[in-house]
Amino acid sequence: ALSQFKQSQVIHDLVPQVSPHRSRGVPAFAFQDVVSDLNQDEGVLLRFLRARDYDVDSAEKMLRNAVQWRKEIGLDGFKKWTFPPHFYTDMKFRYYGRDLEGAQVFCWLFAGTWPVKQLLESEDLEQLKRYCFGGIEQGFQLMIKYGSTGNVIIDMEGFSYLQGTDIGSLKFAYSIFQGFEQYFPEILKAIYIINAPWISLHFQLLQRSLCPKDNGKKLQFLVTRRSGMQSF
Repeated sequence: ALSQFKQSQVIHDLVPQVSPHRSRGVPAFAFQDVVSDLNQDEGVLLRFLRARDYDVDSAEKMLRNAVQWRKEIGLDGFKKWTFPPHFYTDMKFRYYGRDLEGAQVFCWLFAGTWPVKQLLESEDLEQLKRYCFGGIEQGFQLMIKYGSTGNVIIDMEGFSYLQGTDIGSLKFAYSIFQGFEQYFPEILKAIYIINAPWISLHFQLLQRSLCPKDNGKKLQFLVTRRSGMQSF
């Protein structure tokens, strides 16, 4: 459960000293009392507060929805989930490495080769979503383990015009990005989009969901892998 996630340096990377802040007349530190029945640790509370600009009411709603969602899909047991073998080759991603500033978690998402349209036509939608959210949870637990915020590289090499204009695929991507923002707030250091010069507009539109408020600065578009690797 979320309450099992330990306080770590990731929180200090993400959350400023905010005890004087107030939202709707309620001190931010009182959030712990408001959601005490959920038994969440301080790190979780701080992330959700920041995601909602320290608005206690909004943060409470967001956190309760996230806890309920995790329970409904059984995310705490994601390591026991099983998927068709071709999921791991069709929807490839890897966790490894660190950047020049020491952030220890990189997710390299080979999104350009994901046959999303074909998968949506042949596979169960909820199963596809579980695969994606299970991958996100894997990265989140690594961030907590190593005490570091995460970086995501979305590699669009091989992405075709047909993929970029398929409505079903775009809706699926949006649903994953939206879920990421709602259920895993404030865990990223940066997002790099590489090898996708023409498709950048699509991601700029999705950016509003993935990087709300002033977090758009986390998203960087890089034309080639060579230039991208120089940034790391």
